[in-house]
Amino acid sequence: IIGHEVGEWHVTHDKLLFYFHHLAAQSPRIRLDTIGYTHEKRPLIQAIITHPDNDPEQLRKAHLEALENKNSNPETPSILLMGYSIHGNEPSGGNAALLTAYHLAAMQGERAEAMLKNMIIILDPCFNPDGFQRFSTWVNMHKSDNPSTQGISREFNEVYPRGRSNHYWFDLNRDWLPIVHPESQARIAAFHRWKPHILTDHHEMGANSTFFFQPGVPSRTNPLTPAENQKLTAEIGNFHAEHLERIGSTFYTKESFDDFYYGKGSTYPDANGCIGILFEQASSRGHLRSTVNGIMSFAFTIRNQFTTSLSTLEAGYALRKKLRDYQRNFYRERKSAAGGYVFGDKHTATRSAKFAELLAAHQIECYHLNKNFDNKGQNFDKDYSYFVPRAQMQAHLIEGVFQKETSFSDSIFYDISAWTFPMAYGLPYAETKNDLKGEKIKDLSFAIDNQKNSFEQSNYAYLIEPFAYELPTALYALLSENLKLKVANKSLKIKNLKGNAIELPVGTVLLTAKNQAKNEQQIFEQLEQLAESHNLKVHAVGSGLAAEGIDLGSPNFKALRFPRAIMVLDERTYGGGEEGEIWHYFDKKLGMPLTMVEDSRATGINWSDYNVIILANGSYSKMSDKAWEALQNRVAEGATLIAQRNAVRTLSGRGILPLEFAQEEQNDSIVTPRAYHQLAADKGSAYIGGAIFEGELDTSHPLAFGISQIKIPVFKNTTMFAKLPSNPYATPLRMSKNPLLSGYASEKNKKLAAESAVVTARSYQRGIIIGFLTVPTFRGYWLGTERLLANAIFFGHTIDSRSASW
Repeated sequence: IIGHEVGEWHVTHDKLLFYFHHLAAQSPRIRLDTIGYTHEKRPLIQAIITHPDNDPEQLRKAHLEALENKNSNPETPSILLMGYSIHGNEPSGGNAALLTAYHLAAMQGERAEAMLKNMIIILDPCFNPDGFQRFSTWVNMHKSDNPSTQGISREFNEVYPRGRSNHYWFDLNRDWLPIVHPESQARIAAFHRWKPHILTDHHEMGANSTFFFQPGVPSRTNPLTPAENQKLTAEIGNFHAEHLERIGSTFYTKESFDDFYYGKGSTYPDANGCIGILFEQASSRGHLRSTVNGIMSFAFTIRNQFTTSLSTLEAGYALRKKLRDYQRNFYRERKSAAGGYVFGDKHTATRSAKFAELLAAHQIECYHLNKNFDNKGQNFDKDYSYFVPRAQMQAHLIEGVFQKETSFSDSIFYDISAWTFPMAYGLPYAETKNDLKGEKIKDLSFAIDNQKNSFEQSNYAYLIEPFAYELPTALYALLSENLKLKVANKSLKIKNLKGNAIELPVGTVLLTAKNQAKNEQQIFEQLEQLAESHNLKVHAVGSGLAAEGIDLGSPNFKALRFPRAIMVLDERTYGGGEEGEIWHYFDKKLGMPLTMVEDSRATGINWSDYNVIILANGSYSKMSDKAWEALQNRVAEGATLIAQRNAVRTLSGRGILPLEFAQEEQNDSIVTPRAYHQLAADKGSAYIGGAIFEGELDTSHPLAFGISQIKIPVFKNTTMFAKLPSNPYATPLRMSKNPLLSGYASEKNKKLAAESAVVTARSYQRGIIIGFLTVPTFRGYWLGTERLLANAIFFGHTIDSRSASW
């Protein structure tokens, strides 16, 4: 079917699909479900495999009913969800899926029949079709009849963005909890449709490794994960060990990888009564590779993945009663928890609704508040807030979503150490022991609907409040129609057409009805449509004279310009990090085109075509001095330059954004000797893999328009801290005195973080340079700080140069 032996070439995703469709057509044991489509419109398929006499749908319903009903204990089959190659350039998994599917379709004998009778296998052959196709194309186009095995060969070194990530360069194995992408959204829906007992996640690691399977490092297991989960993981591991030993493969456990972050494929199941299992195979990357363990073939890597697929099947069959009992107890024991969480207010209505949508996708129920709630001065209005009670089936996952930890038994994390979702969404929230449960929410837009207002047509002007989450998207839509807009740098109080006085804050947007590219009727119709689709609060006014504050003709209303953006990519770093997050934000949320150019081609950029320039991350070492000079000249002419993370350090090194970076005070006294085995732990604890800090925001600054809270959560995954510039107005966002909110940071890093700069602005002749020492669009789900980037794009040029002169 695929035209070659498995392992001879890398199977492409289209051939993988073709094979599974052919196999399903031939086997009565297999049904194919298309559960969704990728960004590039590739089908996401799952093969549902069981005995032909079984009715999978009937058994699925009985399985779910047993989880909810304490008195129901039917002997339903064990359900295994076996997933492969979520990182597209870790292909041994996807290729092993071919063999696993064939084995399940072809195996015969009494034991085979018994296994199929007592199991339902959901086989997902490729978690990341877009990256898998990208990688297979690369290695196949460099395959030789007489291959070089040297790691330096082009076959083993993909060009960026490489095949690890999805279309927008996101790591899908970090997206199980945020579910930003269609691949993850479809997968989570399928997960909860079945609620499997075991989920396997087949990966690859460095070529000089061997084979890893869980359990991982014991001290890095999420404290919310039941101890029984890890015991069952270890018991299943005995099956893997036995099968790998039969073919002479070496392996290891309890090292290198952990079960802490619930947003990975092997840990999300742990928060859902399922046993998640990570497999890591040493990667050949290409077809034949020299390693410290000898010459490794692609076929060998597939064999190990196939072998542990078989061992998983054996474990799922042999331990089916234990797995059933564990999962049922997991859900039943958690449903009695008291209290819950309340979140949201009128300024965060859209973000609150999006968070509620996320919870619903994870089958977490939200409710109206039965009354207004005051939590030590923090007020939650029942018309704009949500309540999440613990007393529901997903009580365990609820704690995982709201989890906030600052004390840890281990200081090293394979991934981030904090992801507290209401903080990520920038929402006011509180934990409560009270039962505030009112009616279950059916329409998640209720808070948005309460926020909306109707407005009449004006022949003079409209004022748009700044707090709407989708205001930047609406601004781009209006500016694209050549409409002239202004933004208020000061507050005002003015009467609307009905004669009612309205108070409007800084960041309010002015759209006049006359002297525009459209007539009054056309402007009203477009604004009315945008207000409905983008949840804007609009006020029609008939006079420019304010009762208090600035009038509509005031010089404190600053003209906006149509943003034309370009992002320069550091070829050594892009392809799965901040660059992809920014691209995704422009494309999927702002609805804006973004020109992207590698730094090696920057000399050919006509900078005058752009007024917003973004350096996402990196040293940009391939940019010529000529390109740097041209870029600086364009900023001097009036462009906005936005730099993020390591790009800030690069600009500092070139004297363009002269920040002083905070350093630990050096002590040249006697060095205390340390044991050699402590080296990894000591070095690891010095890093911030990902933690949440408290920032203090100047809400009057253009970069903060539309954000109501003075103190906001900020994500930090770097130990780069900058001292405050000498100009007291140049740091609209800085760390608080005791900033750590959630996650791990060493005492040294907490000290360095205190009152350090997070976002800075520096005037550069007629232009502005904005530096982010955080990642405002982290993994596409940090909705609480996305607005900072949008404001830099739309309002950065309006910043008073006196506030940003250093």
